Amino acid sequence: MWVTACDSSGVADGVAQSCPSRGCACSDNNRIPVCGADGRTYYSACVAGCQGLQLLNGTAFPTYNYTDCQCLQSGSWALQGPCRTPCPQWRFALFLASIILLVFLSGMQLAPSFQIYIRCVKLEEKSFSLGIRHIVQRLLAYIPAPVYFGAVIDATCTMWQRSCGRRKACWVYDSRQFAYGYLGLMYGILGGVFIFLVATWLVLKHREKKNKKGKMQTAEGIEAPYNVDDDDTKL
Repeated sequence: MWVTACDSSGVADGVAQSCPSRGCACSDNNRIPVCGADGRTYYSACVAGCQGLQLLNGTAFPTYNYTDCQCLQSGSWALQGPCRTPCPQWRFALFLASIILLVFLSGMQLAPSFQIYIRCVKLEEKSFSLGIRHIVQRLLAYIPAPVYFGAVIDATCTMWQRSCGRRKACWVYDSRQFAYGYLGLMYGILGGVFIFLVATWLVLKHREKKNKKGKMQTAEGIEAPYNVDDDDTKL
């Protein structure tokens, strides 16, 4: 996960940071991003403090060059559109490998988890336990998942759309923090599931050894600490 994320181009702060010394009044509803000579993406040419405009070509999709941009950290020109950061193909291949591994691990634990759920309860309670499992799964996973995944994604936003002083949709995400947060949360949840499964498996192994010991004591004529025939947790 730590080697798959591509770097994000620098993004300047929003409309509130637009050349206050020059008295600019830039709209926060008119987002037309530009890439400054300093390698940072600005909300609009107004935020970058650009005063001049040059048409670079006369095709059906003209490209503009903004000049005399006084709010840039370096340089005085900006190009239409956000700044692009090159990302090598091997990073994309590693990202796909991470996703495939995640799907494989998620699918691999399905059958063993059902076995563990059923073996943890008595014979007459197996159907009831599966129903409780589905209810808990929906309450703790399916229903709140959009909330905490959305919170992680929103935390990586670097430029928000604003209207009437209120924050709305996200314009720009930090791609590196997005990858860390999204994949990290998924692997963290999956790791927690495996920890609980392993802990339950250890408890069942201890119970099985205890049952075998009790049966051996019974076979030797020694009274077992409990009735080994009362164990109904087996399939």
